[in-house]
Order: sequence, then C-alpha cells, then structure tokens
Amino acid sequence: MKTRLIIVRHGETDSNKEGRLDGQHETMLTPNGIKQANALSERLSKEEINLIVSSPLKRAQDTANIIRKHHKLEIKTIPEFIEIDCGICTLMKRDEVITKYPELHKGWINLTDPKFPRGENLKDVEKRAIPKLKEIINKNMGKTILLVGHGSLNIGIIGHYLRIPYGLRFKIGQGNCCINELVIEDDDFSIKKINYIPY
Repeated sequence: MKTRLIIVRHGETDSNKEGRLDGQHETMLTPNGIKQANALSERLSKEEINLIVSSPLKRAQDTANIIRKHHKLEIKTIPEFIEIDCGICTLMKRDEVITKYPELHKGWINLTDPKFPRGENLKDVEKRAIPKLKEIINKNMGKTILLVGHGSLNIGIIGHYLRIPYGLRFKIGQGNCCINELVIEDDDFSIKKINYIPY
C-alpha cells in the first residue's frame, strides 16, 4: 500500500529575507511569503490530500492555512515538527555566527553535525521528528499526507530516508514554499521531488 508524503517549507519571513536564523523564534510571513504560499496552494489544489500536519510555529501554521483553502481539512499541529533550536544563535546572521562561534563554523566546514550553543543539531531534530512521523504514516497508510515544516526539519526527514550523513544534510536545498515528495510502500520508499519550487 503506497503512502504519499508531501513535505513543504513555509513561506518567506523577514528573517529569511535578511539571512537570519529563525530557529524556534516566532516570525511572520512577509507579503512575498504570502504570495509564495498562495502559489503553493494553487499548485496543490488538485492533489487529493487526506491529512495536513504542521509545525506549531506561526509561519508554518499560516502557510498551512493558506494551503487548506482548497481542502476541507483541519490542520493537526505536531509539536515534534518544530524547527531546529538555534539556541543563542537565533536571529543571528550567518556571518555573525561564524565570527562569534568559529567552532560551529568549523563543524559545518568539516561536514559534521555540531549543536548550536544551547540548541540542537540535526540528530536531535531527527530523534524527535522521525518517530512521530512514522506513527502518523502507520495510522494513515495508503493516504496522502501533507507536512508543512521548515528547512532544517525537512532536510532532517529527507536525509533520514536517504540515509545521508547528518553533516551532509545541510547540502539539501529548501527554498521557501518548496515541495518535496516521498512515496512510502511497506519498508521501501522513493523520492519523487526535492526542493521543487512551484512559483
């Protein structure tokens, strides 16, 4: 029995636009982010989606609400699908992180999986998100599930299924409102889309 998992990222936020790390900080969609979400909604309007699950953060919830206008479904909020915790690097620009925390940058360069100071790494994201995702899939076999998430959450999930080492997962692009699609059948899976931009 084939189960489709469509994973999308939220629309653009001011922090995304400025190159800052949103992490678990609450940020709003920009006007462009709303436009992106509407384009994504139109692209998914003809899909037969059976379940919508979302991160609890507002930017993901708002994106999910725009998508659901074409589907008579409630949004199921999943705390485990929250974005990576960037700790004290939250809302910093990448250059600022590199300057203040060179050991973190060194870890990225060496393709390891360093934790954000007082935060998480991708292994932590996978540890909380994957068991919950598998639980949802097992309860909805044969259906199409839409997950509205975040950049690091999404690459954590995709990297898990592709068995990509943690340190390489940040090489997977995730544009705002991109589409990723996996088809899961028994113990096997296939990837249909990664980082597909519908606008």
